Amino acid sequence: MSSGSRVISLSLKKLASRSGVLYLDNFFRMGASAVTSFALARLLGPESFGMLNYSTALTAIFFALASFGLENPTILRLVRGGNPASVLGTAMAIRLVTSSVCLIAGCGIVWLLEGAFNTVFWLNVAQLACMSFYVLSSAEFWFKSRTEPLIPAAMRSSAVAVSSLGKIGMAVASVPLVWFGIPVLLEAAIMSLGVYWAYRWKAPRDERALTFDRGQVPGMLKDAYPFVIAAFSVLIYMKIDAVMLGKMAGHHENGIYGVSQKLTEILYIVPVVLTDTIYPTLIGKRTQGKKEFARLFQLFVDGAVVISLVAIVCSILLARPAIMLVFGEEYAASVDIFHINAWACLLVTLSYVRARWLAIEGLQKYESWATAIGAVTNILLNLVMIPRWGAIGAAWASLLSYAVAGVLTSFLLPGTRAVGMHQIRALWPFGRLAAAVRTHYLSKVTP
Repeated sequence: MSSGSRVISLSLKKLASRSGVLYLDNFFRMGASAVTSFALARLLGPESFGMLNYSTALTAIFFALASFGLENPTILRLVRGGNPASVLGTAMAIRLVTSSVCLIAGCGIVWLLEGAFNTVFWLNVAQLACMSFYVLSSAEFWFKSRTEPLIPAAMRSSAVAVSSLGKIGMAVASVPLVWFGIPVLLEAAIMSLGVYWAYRWKAPRDERALTFDRGQVPGMLKDAYPFVIAAFSVLIYMKIDAVMLGKMAGHHENGIYGVSQKLTEILYIVPVVLTDTIYPTLIGKRTQGKKEFARLFQLFVDGAVVISLVAIVCSILLARPAIMLVFGEEYAASVDIFHINAWACLLVTLSYVRARWLAIEGLQKYESWATAIGAVTNILLNLVMIPRWGAIGAAWASLLSYAVAGVLTSFLLPGTRAVGMHQIRALWPFGRLAAAVRTHYLSKVTP
């Protein structure tokens, strides 16, 4: 093997190893989050669990604004050779300002919505206070720019483990709900301080003294603007139902809905794994011409829909015994809600594959527009449906908004109608899949 080939082989092995670290980190944190949510739902009951679900959803929206979409612009500047001390220092300064504004605004909005100094108020304040720690977590951008994920991943996983064990332990000990913000603060502190100290330890001496460069601010804000709009739209799209349900129908109803929501999120692993696995192959096939790419992409969409349908049907059949066993009779109403929410997996699958198609074709900007349309649709439908049908109404509102954002917008936005036709064909999955497989094998045997 030549020296060049050996270098490439070693680089690929290193990249695969680092990707494996990220997958393990994501898998662990998703698993820990699911186990913790299930345990808290069972131990706390619908009312208290609904308060936690409401607070988490509300503060997540403010976190999207506080982060201000700085990750990608900062990493890009670091990769292109920018001075890490000034780039990171400027990013942290911007985040300090945006976090402070969001912290003050968030506390004020919670005060207006829930009143002052009650349980829900303090839960939200504790979670909003995490923003002060996450300013330091901007040091993670330095590790990402060097594709060194091990230390940040270890810090994230350790922080989640401590927080999860703390929450479950407090629930077992029947600690008052108002104190459940402490494990969240502890998680933020471990993650942010750990990553910052690791940066100070690993970075060269001349990169450790962070500085603020006023001249970089306009460019960073300009580059970050599209990302913060996209992140905010996604959080509104995904979390506003829990916020509106908690406010309009009460925390008990929100707790019932939250269990169904957490179970549905497990189903979303299906489209994520499928798209992440096939995406590199699709990129390669795009270079072989549009016709071949379109044929293979349709086969991929058909297969993804079939697998999603199988997962949905199996989960619906198992929902009632699983919910009764894990959560108890208190959450019996979650079964009917889950029967609606589960179908969102199909629409999320179609949305994920469209996002990959848009990325391959260089049309990512349309995904942000689709998400924004879905967010507005979700809010409007929740305003109509929650007062009439409670958690069932919120489930239908989410399902319909996913259909609008994931499929209907493919025909409303220019440049996306081709992928919209792929989606429509895949909605008759068994016939389409059979036709695609038959065509594929005929092409193999035809001389």
